[in-house]
Amino acid sequence: MSKLVASSERKIGENKLLSTSAKKRYDPYGTGCSVCKQRTHHLGAKYCPSCAYKQGKCSICGKKILDTSAYKQSSR
Repeated sequence: MSKLVASSERKIGENKLLSTSAKKRYDPYGTGCSVCKQRTHHLGAKYCPSCAYKQGKCSICGKKILDTSAYKQSSR
């Protein structure tokens, strides 16, 4: 009998603590915001949500998504 189920490609009898999804959990000492050094809650995020909003950037990839030169923004 095969150790794989054909429909979902899930291993039978796999140790879930050693799987890749267990390694992608919250990391308390992970990356911080590039601007204010606050901890981010997304894996691999470059900015915290407030700094990303202020600069008009995506918090995860850092790409400019909004021109904020004509806006009067505040975030508390």
